[in-house]
Amino acid sequence: MSRATAPARTVPPGRPESLFGLTPIRIAPDGTVTGSMDVDAGCADPGGPEPVAPLSGAIGVLADSVLGYSLNNTSDGWFVTTDIALEFLAPRLAGTVHTHARSAHADGTDGMARGEITDGSGTVLAYGTFRGRKTGCVPSAAEQSPPNVQARPGASPVGALAKAMRPAPEGGATFLADPMFGNPLGNLHGGITVCLADLVACRAMPIPSFTESIRVHFVRPVVSGSLLTLRPEVEHLGRTFGIVRVRGFDERGKLCTSATVVRSVMSGRM
Repeated sequence: MSRATAPARTVPPGRPESLFGLTPIRIAPDGTVTGSMDVDAGCADPGGPEPVAPLSGAIGVLADSVLGYSLNNTSDGWFVTTDIALEFLAPRLAGTVHTHARSAHADGTDGMARGEITDGSGTVLAYGTFRGRKTGCVPSAAEQSPPNVQARPGASPVGALAKAMRPAPEGGATFLADPMFGNPLGNLHGGITVCLADLVACRAMPIPSFTESIRVHFVRPVVSGSLLTLRPEVEHLGRTFGIVRVRGFDERGKLCTSATVVRSVMSGRM
């Protein structure tokens, strides 16, 4: 059966997807991949400067998973995230959001996917871009959808990330990459890294502001069970926007992730 006539199928949520309350990912016969989640108070940072405002980066798991499957559905290999970017059109996300993605390019080495994050009426809230590198290691169906960590009513997925963080001796924070935050290959989920970058950047720039964009480059994997050190640096803070660089290092001091977060300063501050 060709891909053009293949029936629609769904991928049950894995551990990070269940934690953030994602619906099963649906892969349509035409290759369009969709998924949804609710953005509510559980997506806010309880220890941040705005403890009731959901983090924009909380949709990182949704975006990474849906965009990633739009590539992994069109290849007999498996693409691991090398770069993910989110550009937000709305200062705040709330309610049920939906991601629609398609593969833009895939060959024997690299792939790229694009997608839109919309609200229930179809209004675009953000655009996402995913780049990946093909590996020869294809996780089994059981590895792609392991026993779920069910998100209980009132549970805070961002709060769970914040709970796994501790102040780092030289500034920033350490994060224990528990397997519940892992991807099918046994490494920290790329969408979790996106959310962490936004969380750390927000705390590093504790003024009324909202995230305009997040871009994360993945240099090397963060193995589940290891300790990741996140070091933020405010590269610019002006009257209208700020730029925060968040770098992640493993226990050997090797660079694993490099994120750039742009936050817009709310009017009336200065």
